[in-house]
Amino acid sequence: MTYIDDSDSDGYPYWYARIISIFHALVIHTSEHSKSHELQQMDFLWV
Repeated sequence: MTYIDDSDSDGYPYWYARIISIFHALVIHTSEHSKSHELQQMDFLWV
């Protein structure tokens, strides 16, 4: 992963990474603040 400092002449303050894989999980949010107890798909990136 490479970070380009915003003090560089180009001025790009972004992080860059290579995506290795994408994962999906079916989750149920069960806290007292959840609005739905239905299964929802949650996506994850492995970078």
